[in-house]
Amino acid sequence: ESRGRGGGGSGESRFSSHFNSPSGTNQPWYSVIESSKAHNATKGLKFDQYQSYENVLTKLAQGDGTGLNLHCVDGHWAADMSGFGQGRGQGRILFDLYDGIIYIVEVFFKHYKK
Repeated sequence: ESRGRGGGGSGESRFSSHFNSPSGTNQPWYSVIESSKAHNATKGLKFDQYQSYENVLTKLAQGDGTGLNLHCVDGHWAADMSGFGQGRGQGRILFDLYDGIIYIVEVFFKHYKK
């Protein structure tokens, strides 16, 4: 199942073409669907942390990957969130992009390890 998953090579360039389009274009927003696992992971967040999560979802829906350190992790795309400790990757969203829909697979609040 491809579901827009990366893995290097041509997958990354195909994904990149969906994001970072010039601002001001009339591109339709992507739909965002959260898995129950992702939704439940965000229930106890502080207000500013939840805002950070919502800001990332909004940027992804707009097709804007700037500042999110988009990369591939275990066959999914990952976006970093700010406000979850020191350094990159303390707050991270794993997602897939498929047919104009962003599926939020999982959300982590410590550096993701395999």
